Amino acid sequence: MKQINQRIRYAGVAVLLIVIALGLRAIWAYLPYFINFWIGDFLWAMMLYYLGMALFLPANKYRFTAGLVVFCWLVEASQAWHTPFLDAFRETTLGGLLLGHGFLWSDIIAYTAGAIAGYLLDIRK
Repeated sequence: MKQINQRIRYAGVAVLLIVIALGLRAIWAYLPYFINFWIGDFLWAMMLYYLGMALFLPANKYRFTAGLVVFCWLVEASQAWHTPFLDAFRETTLGGLLLGHGFLWSDIIAYTAGAIAGYLLDIRK
């Protein structure tokens, strides 16, 4: 029962982060540049942390976070790779949200910070 409650809590946080991120996209024009530049990738990585915890509930959260950071880096690196299929998928709303459009080193920093923030918020007691 405890694991089910944990999974529900993690899934709820993931959904909340999605709602926040999409809500911020709706008011994008009114937000300061700093927030627009960093927040989407930060929240994406944080959402993946909580979604991953809900789905897998790993025993070692530290290792899971490290793996998530590597995964995020690989997604960002994939943006430097262009094929007709990937570019067409990135032009869809879902593809753009999942894979992004262009490689930026700053995104690596935002992903890393988001994954670590998710971990640190999760382990605080």
